[in-house]
Amino acid sequence: MKIRSKVLISFISLVILIALAIELLMHSFIQPQFAELEKTQLQRDIRSVENLIAQEARRIETTAHDWGVWDQTYTFIEDQNQDYFNSNLYPELNDDLELDFAFILNSQGQVIWKLERFSLQPSVFLPANFWPINHPLFNQPEVTATGLAVTSNGPLIFAVSKVTQGKENDPSNGILVFGRYLNEELIHTFREHTLQPISINTVKSSEVGLKVSFPSNMEAVSQVLLPLFNSSEQKLQVTLKIPRELNQQALDTIHAVTLLTFFSGLILTLMVYLFLSRHILIPIGRLNKQAEAFGQDSQSVQFSDSKRTDEIGALFKTFRLMANKILSYQRKLVQEKDVFQQASMTDQLTGLNNRRYLDTVLYESVNNQEGVIWQLMMLDLDHFKQVNDHYGHDVGDKVLQQFSKILQGCARHGDHIIRYGGEEFLIATRDQGYDTAEILAERLLQEMAETPLGNSDNSFHKTCSIGFFCFRAPMLISLDDLERYISFADTALYAAKNSGRNRWIGIQAKNGKIPIDHRSLIKLIKEQNVDIVSSESLSQTRIDWA
Repeated sequence: MKIRSKVLISFISLVILIALAIELLMHSFIQPQFAELEKTQLQRDIRSVENLIAQEARRIETTAHDWGVWDQTYTFIEDQNQDYFNSNLYPELNDDLELDFAFILNSQGQVIWKLERFSLQPSVFLPANFWPINHPLFNQPEVTATGLAVTSNGPLIFAVSKVTQGKENDPSNGILVFGRYLNEELIHTFREHTLQPISINTVKSSEVGLKVSFPSNMEAVSQVLLPLFNSSEQKLQVTLKIPRELNQQALDTIHAVTLLTFFSGLILTLMVYLFLSRHILIPIGRLNKQAEAFGQDSQSVQFSDSKRTDEIGALFKTFRLMANKILSYQRKLVQEKDVFQQASMTDQLTGLNNRRYLDTVLYESVNNQEGVIWQLMMLDLDHFKQVNDHYGHDVGDKVLQQFSKILQGCARHGDHIIRYGGEEFLIATRDQGYDTAEILAERLLQEMAETPLGNSDNSFHKTCSIGFFCFRAPMLISLDDLERYISFADTALYAAKNSGRNRWIGIQAKNGKIPIDHRSLIKLIKEQNVDIVSSESLSQTRIDWA
């Protein structure tokens, strides 16, 4: 008998077995799991609506912040100049910014300017012309804040921004309030985005959170209650109602079919199992074990032949041939991969690692190394352009190669040496202390002073400048973080060059305080919240951080 006939008989039997299994699984496992899946999906759907509201709030907040830190807005509150009014406060502004209203108030609560898309009824939360200075929107601690509020015109998404001159800790001379109502127009936009029957209204409630319920087998309801800025008794309620008709129809059909086949399936199951075991399952199981073993260790597994003359025997033979071909291709791929990977991460001139190595191997080395101290060292040959101009680019290339050899000779085994670009190089080391970079930098300066560069006819000495940044690695960092830390080492390098060259300057993060950007690094340096080390005495040398 051909295997196709055997498989056909097996499939017919399995259909009956599956019919019985469906009923059992529906009552004991699948039906509750299906309800949980429905609940999870409803939670995702309602959270997606909540996220849309949050995204709209962030958009309005960003717009308010941009206008609030604009120095021309600050000046407008002071002098209410007509040029600013004509250029920026035009009647279509709310349509362009997708807002329903905008207010600009001075620090005394007087409305300097307002614009409304449609006639709004003044309220305690949104007075028409004068706001009391004890209004809660005047007392926000942050520069910009956003939230939801209830008004006589309906629920509202608002953002408030203090008006400053755009600098940190600048005083404010007023506030700017932008808002958009959660009206039918905005709700319709949310419906089009989510393809869900969304309804939004305010209700009296002391609870906040998400709730999913199944009032019946025909309907599912998910709701989320969001806090309102100006009311502790009311909440914004977002509701989704989803029909469940297909679920009930499917259950009724499954019950009817499985009841008819249940008893006959019990007897037939045993017969089918014995038949499949002898003719198909056992041979295929043996082949499957060999395939699994081959997948775990392809080098040590050999597929055995079968004496059968049907398709199972042919399958054994085919698997054996296929395994031999896979092993051959695998060996070739490994060889080619090693060659290409090495070439893609190697600088052709110096033989050192390149920027691609930084984004792959070095990043993986720094990442997931919580508690390990890393030193990122940037090096630059001083006045290298003079070498190319005076001796030619061939000599310049040779100097770069000689400099690379010096770096390799001074660095430890396991340190990462990278040609960062041009005459700039990067060395990344890790250790249990912060002094490794200082020792390496001092060794490099000494080696540069003692080693002649160029060729035998035109030998000369060059110096280099070094800057490094030391930090204790967090558990996880991104490529952006790594680039930021390298930029801090670059800052130290340029400080060394600006302070006289042929020296090293290092920055060591204290107490886990790692700056977020160059500006904050300079601030921490001025506040002496990072350790500065140098080859020169800090008390006798002024470091130029420009």
